[in-house]
Amino acid sequence: MILSEIRPSIAALALAHTLGRPVSSIYDHADKARHDISITVEGETVDGMDRSRLAKFSGSFPDILDHARKSYIHLSRNGSRYTGYDHKSSTHFIIDIRGETAALYDHDTESWTQFSLG
Repeated sequence: MILSEIRPSIAALALAHTLGRPVSSIYDHADKARHDISITVEGETVDGMDRSRLAKFSGSFPDILDHARKSYIHLSRNGSRYTGYDHKSSTHFIIDIRGETAALYDHDTESWTQFSLG
């Protein structure tokens, strides 16, 4: 299972990559909370920070390093869908992007979580 505090960061990574512009915050519809996450993607190169966890992100797609957890998140894009793997939790997931919204499906919990910019 991907920890709930990690999911907003993963969604922000996919949104910044898909939209081709920086993300400065993301809203978690399940928690009804806004997360202060800044992600910039230039080409395939990622630079980001999740301020709520004091976690830096760096690397290049498909493998992004979460420095706080000292673990990689694998994200592969196919159109508006990402397939991924969180190495720390050993969990596969899917992210579907629709406009400024990301829906993350965790295979372990068999559940969706919705995120949007802002």
